[in-house]
Amino acid sequence: MHTILASQSFCVLDKGTYLYNNADKFGISGREHHLFWESENGRNNYLERFDRYERFCKKALEMGIPETSGVLSVKPDKWFLLGEYHKYKREYSKAVECFERSLRDESNNIFTKSLLDECKQNMNAAE
Repeated sequence: MHTILASQSFCVLDKGTYLYNNADKFGISGREHHLFWESENGRNNYLERFDRYERFCKKALEMGIPETSGVLSVKPDKWFLLGEYHKYKREYSKAVECFERSLRDESNNIFTKSLLDECKQNMNAAE
């Protein structure tokens, strides 16, 4: 084996697909968001899939597989994606932490700043 292409979007539920249309048969809830769905028992969620992806990449790199678009030592938008996940789940304090880390470590852009501000406002409204 010389190369591996690991999906950076993990498993998505695209509208109109068999998996999307039969989500209940597969024990899937939250199919409305193509990335942030989860198993009905909650054990297979976006955070778990993200962890599996990172462990897979680490193992592939340890095996000497070269770093490619699918196998990365560091996912360049990790904290942004985790921030989006926590925002979607309305876990605003966790989203704020992730977006702040994204701004610091990944990309200091206006879109991330606006999401950070939105999460901070939602946190303040909940207090």
